[in-house]
Amino acid sequence: MSNRKLKYTCCVIVGLLLFVAVSQAANDRPRFFVGFDYISSGNIEDSLEKTETDGVSTVVDEGGIPMPERESDAGIGGRVGIFFPVESDQTIEWGLSAGFINGPKTTLIVNDPSFPPGSLTSEFENSYIRGLIEIQKRMPLNSSVAFKFGAGIGVGQGKTTQTFTPSGYYDLFYLKTESSKKSTGLTWELSPSLVFGLSGKTELEIGVRYMALPKIKESLETYEVKYSGFGFFAGLSF
Repeated sequence: MSNRKLKYTCCVIVGLLLFVAVSQAANDRPRFFVGFDYISSGNIEDSLEKTETDGVSTVVDEGGIPMPERESDAGIGGRVGIFFPVESDQTIEWGLSAGFINGPKTTLIVNDPSFPPGSLTSEFENSYIRGLIEIQKRMPLNSSVAFKFGAGIGVGQGKTTQTFTPSGYYDLFYLKTESSKKSTGLTWELSPSLVFGLSGKTELEIGVRYMALPKIKESLETYEVKYSGFGFFAGLSF
C-alpha cells in the first residue's frame, strides 16, 4: 500500500473511531489529556552501522587511519488525547491520541589523524508524528493516587535529514551533502504510570514509556533509520 493510500485509510479509520466514541459516550464526559514525552536515544546509534562501515572504508581507501566515534541525544515531544470509560468497567478507558517527537539526533565522526589529517561527519536529524488508539487500566492505590497501565498502537510518519560533511584533507575531494526521507509505518508503546488527584477532576500523571517508532526506509541518498527507546512522560488530564 502506498503512503498516500495508507494516510487516507488512517484518516477514515480515525474519523469512524471518533464518531463511534462520541456516540457511545453520549452520557459520559470524556477525559482530555495533554502531556510531555522524553525518550532516550535508545537504539538510534544502530542506524549508523552502515554509515560507519562506508566512512571507515573511505578513510582506508585514502590511506588514512579511521577512528570513528558516535554521539546522540534524546527525543522530546508531546501529545494530546481524548479518552472514554468502558461502560462495563469504569476502571478501563480507551481513546485516541496524536503526538510528535522531535529527535533524536545522532552523529558519526570518522576521524583520520594521519597526515594530512581530516574527518568525515554524518549527522542524522529525525522527527516523528503519530496517531494512536490507546487503552488504559486504572488500579487505585488510595483515595488520591492510582497506578495505571496503558498501551497504544497506531500509525506514524518518520522523517530523517542526513548531512554529510568532510573536513581537512577530505574537504579537498568530497562535497558536503544533505538529503531527506519520509516513511509511514506502524508505531506502538507501553506506558505504566502513577496518577495523582489534584483539584476537581484534574489529575497529574507521571510515568515511564517504551516507544517503538516507524522505520524510515533507506533511499539512494539516505540510510535506514530504526528507533525505539525508554523514556518518561508527564501530563495533565481533565
